[in-house]
Amino acid sequence: MAGGNKAWEYPTGDSITYSSPAIGDDGTVYVGSTDQKVYAFNPDGTKKWEFDTSVPTNGLLALYPFNGNANDESGNGHHGSLIVAPAGTVRYVNAAATGANSGASWTDAYTDLQSALGAAASGDEIWVAAGTYKPTADGNRTAHFDPPAGVKIYGGFAGTETKRTQRDWEANPTILSGDLSGNDHPTNISRTEATRLDNTIHMFRIFNRATEIILDGFTITGTHAEHVNIANDDSKGSVIYMQNSVVTVRNCNITRNCAHGVPGILDHGGSTLKVEKTVFQGNVNGRAGILHIGDQSNFDVRSCVFSDNNTTASPTGYEWAGAIYISDAARTGLAAGAIADRLFVNNHADEKGGAIFN
Repeated sequence: MAGGNKAWEYPTGDSITYSSPAIGDDGTVYVGSTDQKVYAFNPDGTKKWEFDTSVPTNGLLALYPFNGNANDESGNGHHGSLIVAPAGTVRYVNAAATGANSGASWTDAYTDLQSALGAAASGDEIWVAAGTYKPTADGNRTAHFDPPAGVKIYGGFAGTETKRTQRDWEANPTILSGDLSGNDHPTNISRTEATRLDNTIHMFRIFNRATEIILDGFTITGTHAEHVNIANDDSKGSVIYMQNSVVTVRNCNITRNCAHGVPGILDHGGSTLKVEKTVFQGNVNGRAGILHIGDQSNFDVRSCVFSDNNTTASPTGYEWAGAIYISDAARTGLAAGAIADRLFVNNHADEKGGAIFN
């Protein structure tokens, strides 16, 4: 403002509600926008430059505004410095790639997700192009995906994108399939269906991962955890079996999975679990829900759909929760969270809790 009057304005691509502008000693104005860009403006309001933070740079952008001291917070003796520091790597996966199989670009993408996970470290992103991916090619039912802590896995790419915001997980279905033999019966979704008995037991096993893992933009189908002994790990948690971990599942479709106990996400406790904008549809279960929240866990389930899931015919009883099972500990404060903006349609449990049991 000059004398109480507006000096200039500039239209960014979105809101700057969450940004605090900073002014350098030369009068440059720095501000961030929710359009994923940082802007620098001259004192007269003309744009000096902009930086697109959504483009992979293998670096972390940090703006250190002048704080009234000869040295700003970066310790480099400059006011309003823009710093780029090392950060995670984007690793590319495309089943149709024919390049060097190094994961360094779409051209040289890994052709399987296991290779990308084996190379990844905390802070990395894995971008997966449309196609079907399985935990193994050798028929080993116990093979599963085991993401390192802090890795973010995104599906829904066409295989040409330069920004994560360009992907479209609806137009580019990225499928994680447990049908190792490729012979699943097309309509009989049953725990006793013979063509499913050779399927993957767990798609993901995530234990003791204290830094957030993100799974975003996938269809997960065809898993089968059907051990008759419910105490055996091979009986439960066929899509995600987790404990003592921080996990976010977003924009996923979890469908046509089977288990004696929980053919979806089974949290065994001590976790922080977020599930957002995800559909659970047509899964067949014996006991304890399609989404199971464990003891001493925090959970947030939002904008999800649960439809046509069935908890039935358990060989050990406890046919509870057609959709969500929340540990008894929630009543005593040992598990806490929220379920909001959700839709339950045509879910069934033989005994208790057609939608939710607690």
